[in-house]
Amino acid sequence: MRNPHNSADYARVERLLKRTLASVCGQTDADFRVIVVANQQPGFALPENVEVVLVDFAPPDSHRGSRISMKAIRRDKGTKLAVGVLAARRIGATHVMQFDADDFVSRNIAAFVNARSDQQGWYFDRGYVLYERRDLLRAMSDFHQTCGTSFVLRQDLYGPADLGLDASQDEIYAAFGADVITDVLGSHPATLALLAARGVTLQPLPFRGATYVLETGENWSGECYQGFGWPVRPSLRREFGFPPRPMRESISSFLASTARLARRRLPAPAHG
Repeated sequence: MRNPHNSADYARVERLLKRTLASVCGQTDADFRVIVVANQQPGFALPENVEVVLVDFAPPDSHRGSRISMKAIRRDKGTKLAVGVLAARRIGATHVMQFDADDFVSRNIAAFVNARSDQQGWYFDRGYVLYERRDLLRAMSDFHQTCGTSFVLRQDLYGPADLGLDASQDEIYAAFGADVITDVLGSHPATLALLAARGVTLQPLPFRGATYVLETGENWSGECYQGFGWPVRPSLRREFGFPPRPMRESISSFLASTARLARRRLPAPAHG
């Protein structure tokens, strides 16, 4: 979880987390655990399989709001997720999947991974993007280059760090190493290449494993992707745990999106 200081609306952040946890905990295989690393206890009842680890890390940036420097994001996010890895090791996890607190995940991931617990891990080369305000969905390729909710790694691949959950950020940074903190846990575009250079071969997940959510008002990356999408099919709403939305609202958004796209393609009127 981001630091409350670096949030436009932390109550909104928690509402997004609540529905993300509902999505993650909708797994078809109940043999999984979820660890939330945060600066403060969430203000809502947690699902049964979820535990919270609190850290006292300082705000990563003095600026109030969600738009802060990438360097600050990587350090804050990377060290918090490292605490999550340490907590996962304590409960005997074979694999760790990091996920952002506003995304949705397929309910089939736990069953898939538990049936293959000896493998190194997977990356999500395919997924979806959900346009929050319009309730429109589209397929996305090279998903792992865009969204951080896109890797499942065997826990030992994060390195041999062995610290208490109350370790400082500096201790965590030193134990895991700068590349793991900044390029595996704190970011994602370079993860596949970094692991390959270490001899770690990840396989592409053979189904679309996650959904990247835009238009929430709290995206660290801002709302830099605008585009076309389709109304969400009921089967995908069930698989990913998307909140229900009136069908006519989705269709209206789809028609408006189509109209905008058509206007962009119209030739300029002739003059003279």
